[in-house]
Amino acid sequence: MLLGAQLRGNAARRTGKALAEDRGLTLLEIAQLEHLARTAGEGVSDLIISPRRYDESVSRYVKHLRSRRLSGSEYFGVIVELTRLRRRIHPPGSLLRPLISTRELPEGTDVVATLVLSGSKGVASEQHEAVVWSVNEDHFDLRIDSWVPPTENSNGSESLGHSDGPGSHREGTEIRTPASVVLSFTRPGHGVYRLETAVRAYVDAPRPILRLEHTATLVRENRREHVRESVATALLVTPIGGHTPSTLSVVGGTGSKSSSGRDDRDPVRATLADISGGGLSFLIDGGDDTPSTGGRPPQPRLEAGQLVRIFMPLGDDPDRAPIMVLAKVLRVEKVGRRLRCQGEWESLRAGERDAIIRYVFELQRGRIKSERAAADAADSRDRVLVLVPGSGDGNSVIAPPPVASIDPRHR
Repeated sequence: MLLGAQLRGNAARRTGKALAEDRGLTLLEIAQLEHLARTAGEGVSDLIISPRRYDESVSRYVKHLRSRRLSGSEYFGVIVELTRLRRRIHPPGSLLRPLISTRELPEGTDVVATLVLSGSKGVASEQHEAVVWSVNEDHFDLRIDSWVPPTENSNGSESLGHSDGPGSHREGTEIRTPASVVLSFTRPGHGVYRLETAVRAYVDAPRPILRLEHTATLVRENRREHVRESVATALLVTPIGGHTPSTLSVVGGTGSKSSSGRDDRDPVRATLADISGGGLSFLIDGGDDTPSTGGRPPQPRLEAGQLVRIFMPLGDDPDRAPIMVLAKVLRVEKVGRRLRCQGEWESLRAGERDAIIRYVFELQRGRIKSERAAADAADSRDRVLVLVPGSGDGNSVIAPPPVASIDPRHR
């Protein structure tokens, strides 16, 4: 029986090594993966085949590292190696499966962040647009350019955040770091994800960064029939007075006037945020009918159920004509100083839907091409020119730089 177990173990190791070589892992990376598998009590092949097992094994390993008396440089040296190893075995950004944890978040992901703050006046929350700035196996950073963190004076009174730039809050005040953050974001082909996680720290330079704890509790709020792609382009939105398709008969008739004198059928400049064959979301400034300062025109009061006419270019090709289509607003959210409106297409003709879907696939191909180029550039940065003694012809070869082992005993 013992001999049979040894034979099975040897066969499993050979299978794991063969899978690792098929993934293009180096000998050092295979050794690191084998060490991780031994520590987690898993097989190498299991960690390669199952992203969930890999994520759970890394999570246990990081907890193990935190319990050891490692210096900061030792600990984060191991974290760097773990992060590199994941990106080699299970690269982030795959469209083929749902996200398992925040450790798989692609850097640069646009999110809507709801900051939960508590103070002497109770608990409050505020929404901001943010971006996933960096991700490693220990934590991930969220950059929020529009957030001005509130402060609390030494006497307990609260005040708005400082306005003198990063790192310049007044003496005797303390920045109120949010207790938690709720993030929501869209993944192409998967729908909307929502998660809540704890805030570890606030970094105030050079831009506001929240350092967040990882979590594996990700909720997919809905699954979309159509692939949705993010894009930032200008469009025109014309509100229509009615809330159902039956009101289309009044389009072009007498429009009403708002209190500021703006016709409710005047087009409004907006920024497209994302688009799919089923709908879109866009951003507009303001959000009320009161005259604004600074020379900006007042903006409409959009609400769920309202119809809007969208005038939108489909890419930069001058030979491709813009389209004008109808959409119904499904949701309106206040995000900083702007409104984010999500809507679905209304009464699209077949040719219009086909044109939109072709445009979405063009965006997807461009994004995948850019991601691959960025990954290749990052991989090339991980390699240095090392002179290797050869046959005396003076040639040198590219070889990877020496890296730290993820096994602390080898340090």
